[in-house]
Amino acid sequence: MAETAVRLIERAAQAGQRAIPCFDIAGGNPDIAMAIGETLTRRGGFALLSSTPDSISSYHGMERFAETVDWVARECEHRVSPHLDHARALEPIQEALRCGVRSIMFDGSFLPVEENAAATSSVVAVAHGHGASVEAELGVIGGKEDEIVAEGGELPSLEECRSFVERCRPDLFAPAIGTQHGPVKEQPAISWELVEGLKSHTPTVELVLHGTTGLETASVKRALDAGFSKVNYATAIRMAFNAGVQASLNGASVRTKPQTHLAAGRSHVAATVEAIMDALAEL
Repeated sequence: MAETAVRLIERAAQAGQRAIPCFDIAGGNPDIAMAIGETLTRRGGFALLSSTPDSISSYHGMERFAETVDWVARECEHRVSPHLDHARALEPIQEALRCGVRSIMFDGSFLPVEENAAATSSVVAVAHGHGASVEAELGVIGGKEDEIVAEGGELPSLEECRSFVERCRPDLFAPAIGTQHGPVKEQPAISWELVEGLKSHTPTVELVLHGTTGLETASVKRALDAGFSKVNYATAIRMAFNAGVQASLNGASVRTKPQTHLAAGRSHVAATVEAIMDALAEL
C-alpha cells in the first residue's frame, strides 16, 4: 500500500536517514524504478518515486505509473512509494488518488498568491479526504521540468511563507529559494536568509528542496541543516539512464537485444543513486 511522504520521512528518520530523496522515474519507467528500488534495498534506504502529469500521460498513464511503483515497493521491502509531482490541475490529482497514490504535489506557483492559496487549500481538502499528503509550492522555481517552464525565479518572503502555510495547511512545503529545475551551468544564487528562517516561520510542515541536481554538496548540507527533509532529483536520474543506454547503443553492432541496452541504463541509474545516497549519508 502506498504511503504518504510524511510517513516515509518518518520511517527514514527512524532508520537514521536524514532526508528522503524524491527520484523522477520518467512517467513510470520500470527499469529506472527497479534500479532505484534495488539500490535502496541494498543500502537500507527510503525514497519517493515521482513523475509529473505530462510525463505520466505521455508514457503509459496514471494507473500503470502507480502499479509500477507498487510492484517495485513489493519487491524492495516497501522502501519506495509513488509521488505525483508538479500537478497544476485537480484532474490528474483526482486520478492519482483513485489509483492509490498517497503523496501529491500541487504546484500553484503559476497563479497569483491569493489564487494559489485558495487552490492549494482545495487540493489539501480533497487529498486529505483520501488519506494523502500534500506538498505545496510558493514562489517560482526557475528552469524547466517537463511542462513546467520558468525563465527566472521569484522568491517569497518569510512572512508570505508563514501566511501561506497557516492558511493552506499542506503537509510539505516547497518554497522557491533560488534553485533551478533542469541542468545548471553555474551554481544558483540561493537566498540563505530565506532558507535559514523557514523552519521557525513554518514549523508545521516538512520542507522540500527542488532542483537538487547540480547543487554543491555544501549547499545541500546547509539546506538540510536548516530543516529541509525532502530533496528532489530528476535531471540526474534521467541523464544517468540516457547515458547508460547510449553507451550500450554505441556498441550495438553485436548487441541486438533491447534488454542489453536497458540493463546498461539501469546500471548507470544505480550508480547515480548510490552516489546520491552516499552524499546524503555524509551530510
